[in-house]
Amino acid sequence: VHFDLGFSSVPGLQGQVGFLLAVDEFTEKVFVRFILRKSDTFALLSELRAEMENHFANKIGEINSPSDDSRDDATQAHKLAGLRSDSSAENMDSAVSEWCKLAGIRHEFSAPYSQWQNGLAERLIGVCWNGSEATRKAAQAPPRYWPLSLLNFVWIRNQLPTITSDRSPDERWWNVTVPLADRLRRARVWGCKAFLHVDKSIRKKTDDKARACILVGHSSVTNG
Repeated sequence: VHFDLGFSSVPGLQGQVGFLLAVDEFTEKVFVRFILRKSDTFALLSELRAEMENHFANKIGEINSPSDDSRDDATQAHKLAGLRSDSSAENMDSAVSEWCKLAGIRHEFSAPYSQWQNGLAERLIGVCWNGSEATRKAAQAPPRYWPLSLLNFVWIRNQLPTITSDRSPDERWWNVTVPLADRLRRARVWGCKAFLHVDKSIRKKTDDKARACILVGHSSVTNG
């Protein structure tokens, strides 16, 4: 897993001062976690490790057999084996180093002033930030909305094929094949006008059936 940290001069809506962007080298799926304090790096890496390892863990009642070649690598149980980042003070924090040591995780650092050695994360953090800022400015949204535009840009990026594969990072992450039109079915222009349906159980007969809103992203925990 390659990762890098990015910081904003303007705090986000919930006080975010920056973000951690991580890339799974196998699937090329990008993850974003937001930073409230520079010391959050260790906690965010722990959270990502748990999410990734749980994702690839065996399902209940399932058995992985080393001799079973019919299964794709993406369906096998995996453990986080290595990290790559630059050699900034946050990434070389003693808590991160001790955590890697105890978990058997190899943490590789790029040499000073040699960001190209962590090229995958360095390149993507620039692409995602610039793309999300273009999106936010096109919608004329205030600067404090940058976390929402960043999440939306990363979501779109994870639905699209990459240079190395005709399948999107999300398809490889879930080990499925989904037509592009279906993957982008929920995609809309960030900042466009949207309408929220008001259920009849919470409105009066003369109330509006919908509320005018602004689209600022897609929920990762609800279908809508």
